[in-house]
Amino acid sequence: MVTDTGNKPPRAGMGRPQGALNKTTAALKEAILNPGPFMTLLGKVLPLQIGGDPENPLITRPMRDLTDDELTAIIIAGQKGGRSQ
Repeated sequence: MVTDTGNKPPRAGMGRPQGALNKTTAALKEAILNPGPFMTLLGKVLPLQIGGDPENPLITRPMRDLTDDELTAIIIAGQKGGRSQ
């Protein structure tokens, strides 16, 4: 059996140093510590209007108008991976 011992990059297989953050974690921490630039970008990518299907329109209710039982049902449905009204 012939093994290939060709040239490899000098740090091949070493991985990320212990304690080093990946790009996603570093970006999230930066957004939490300095939210201004993040919120500016977020405002540009979020839709300005939310529209639903005319046959099945979106129904919105402020959370403060929901009863405790309705909130509990929403939480349970979310934990089960289902959707509620």
